[in-house]
Amino acid sequence: MLTITASNPQIQSYVAARPQSSAGASDRFQASGSPEAFPTRAQLLSLTRPKESLTPTPGDVQGPYYRANAPVRTDLFGAAEEGTAVRYSTNVVDTSGNAIPGATVDVWTADAKGVYDMESPEFRGRAVQTADGEGKTEFNAIRPGNYDLGVDEKTGERLFRPAHVHVKVSAPGFQPVLSQLYFHDDPYNQIDPIESREDGQPEAGWSPQLEMTNNGQDNVFNYQFVLAGK
Repeated sequence: MLTITASNPQIQSYVAARPQSSAGASDRFQASGSPEAFPTRAQLLSLTRPKESLTPTPGDVQGPYYRANAPVRTDLFGAAEEGTAVRYSTNVVDTSGNAIPGATVDVWTADAKGVYDMESPEFRGRAVQTADGEGKTEFNAIRPGNYDLGVDEKTGERLFRPAHVHVKVSAPGFQPVLSQLYFHDDPYNQIDPIESREDGQPEAGWSPQLEMTNNGQDNVFNYQFVLAGK
């Protein structure tokens, strides 16, 4: 016989809602030949079974262009900035898929010419936000350009990095994530000369894994960050 300790509020609601006669049986319960209807074993186990675990977002190198103390705002650039306007829509969840309200999302990116602002008081291309009650943030920006890495000494070819967005995500009780996001349609994705991995060692031919999604009809790019608990 299966013994259930009804500590889960949902299980308690099953017990409290149990009908007193078969005429008033709830559709949620399966009658078993008795005047009363009870939840099935499968229904009870489904309430206690943990959600499928999500893989935490992998880390990446910070790169040389980070600036601390970016302003809290939605727009990374001013209204007069040249380039293609884009929006980055992120949501932050734990490994069970639950939203993490209040997570801090720190974003920095190059401008349309592939140049990072390292000096101006405007902090162009940089912003910080706190995730809302659903773990979501939105940033308005300019699609970054591909910046020049110089000439490959072996091949003589000029090298460019694919357009990308740097992101730091943190929340109390969770391991922070430092990563880079890429545009799925960038022509340099498959030939990025710098591998995106934690030791930062170069390796030609790497293809980025953290590509933002886009519906192909607008310039809104989406990504879900998964944080592991400490």
